[in-house]
Amino acid sequence: MGYFTIIHIIFLILLLLIFGGIGFLALRKTKTIKSIILTAGSLFMLYFLIAVMACFFIDEYTKKAVISNIKYTRILMNESMQISGVITNVGNFDISSCTLNVRVINSPSKLEGLKPDLFVPKSSWETFLMKRRKFEISTVEESFVIGQGLKAGLARPFSVSVRYSPKFVSPSVSHFLSCH
Repeated sequence: MGYFTIIHIIFLILLLLIFGGIGFLALRKTKTIKSIILTAGSLFMLYFLIAVMACFFIDEYTKKAVISNIKYTRILMNESMQISGVITNVGNFDISSCTLNVRVINSPSKLEGLKPDLFVPKSSWETFLMKRRKFEISTVEESFVIGQGLKAGLARPFSVSVRYSPKFVSPSVSHFLSCH
């Protein structure tokens, strides 16, 4: 099955009937072609906007997945972090795609050389003449598709690799799962 569930289809049909009734009542009283086109166009745009927002809203509550047994392993050979685990569809409907957004943040409290004078604005002339220290990357953010075509109740293992800077002192890793 594709993106839409039976709940999506029922809601879109009900919404179409409601807007069809409103359109019929509104267009029954209009007499000029210009007002008919304007009324029908605005009703269609409003229907389309509400339908798209409703599909995202229904997805939030019908397509659910969880990640379990998540493990973070740092691989020194290629300066990366391996994230592995199991994704499980806990909802009653099929999931087309699940995206894992991973963010690795270096803790600023442990960075060396973080002084208040770094935040003082300097002129462009001073910046041009002086050799300023180059700052290291403090955040790495990547997105991965970890599950496609997950049936209801199905669990599937996954493994992804994230870039990991050797300059990170005390990183924190956060992840967010979105399914549709």
